[in-house]
Amino acid sequence: MDTWILFRLTQGAAFSTDTSNASRTFLLDIGTGAWDEEQLGRFGLQRSWLAEVRATVDAFGVIGRGARFAGVPVACLVADQQASLYGHWGRDAATGTKCTLGTGAFLLAGGVRGASEGAAPGHALLTTVLARFGRAPPLLAREAPIVCAGSLTTWLRDKLRVIADVRELDAILEASVHSPETDAVCFVPHLSGCLFPLWDAGARGSFHNLALDTDRDALAVAVLEGVAFSVRLALDALGRPTSTAAVLSVDGGMSGNGAFVRLLAHACHVPVRVLDCAHATALGAAVLASNFSVQPRGAHALHQPEDTAWVARLARKYHQWLGHAVPGTRPLR
Repeated sequence: MDTWILFRLTQGAAFSTDTSNASRTFLLDIGTGAWDEEQLGRFGLQRSWLAEVRATVDAFGVIGRGARFAGVPVACLVADQQASLYGHWGRDAATGTKCTLGTGAFLLAGGVRGASEGAAPGHALLTTVLARFGRAPPLLAREAPIVCAGSLTTWLRDKLRVIADVRELDAILEASVHSPETDAVCFVPHLSGCLFPLWDAGARGSFHNLALDTDRDALAVAVLEGVAFSVRLALDALGRPTSTAAVLSVDGGMSGNGAFVRLLAHACHVPVRVLDCAHATALGAAVLASNFSVQPRGAHALHQPEDTAWVARLARKYHQWLGHAVPGTRPLR
């Protein structure tokens, strides 16, 4: 798509892509940043059919005559989640971690030196190109795509009718903090198959430990905990102890729910900051195109895992949830 848009903007003068977008095709050698001849042969493709792979920040061309922004140079091409990481962390993106909480959740972490570096055994994470600058080797990142996140709140409202309005979830979560009655029920959020960690299109969601006294609040809390635990599993899989990680930066629709972000901070046992920008991907592209003269403004809010009793309760429940979500898997820490 980026190649097509660039080709159209430059009126056919440029037929290029950048390393981050090219890595999404599974045809790129992410170590060298060049098309992989073995992969091309597997699919019967010729190198001449493919766009030129260039650095993420480069002089790709200028917008052609007759367009609204004619003559404006195209200085950056970058994939969406990678751009978002730069929108969160700017110059520090190569070592930062972010999670976009939309209908699904997309966790991306920089600081990867090689395809097998830094992750826990059996981590099931994707290794992708974060960006490439000049002639230097590509910067790599780990990615954990989670299919269901914010879509579960509308599922609670529209299908299960547990709530009438998603805004009710704030009060339900706040009440659950010191309510052990909601501790038993677990929810596995694989309602549309599972990407990370199972990579199984046939996976399905499930409630566990239901009883006669299970009420609507317990169901709602279990669903939101299922999202938070999925993010914690991804952080664990990075091979970085979450208790000592610096900060997890979040954006997307669910990040606007303060009660959920507090739950996320306590479930993952890391400080969680909410990005002060509604369009992290566009901001990240601007950060890169400006050669870092544009920088993110920082956090709208920072939530600390300060309730130690809640952290301990959620840790116990996470280990129980893990047995249902990833059968046969032991906690990574």
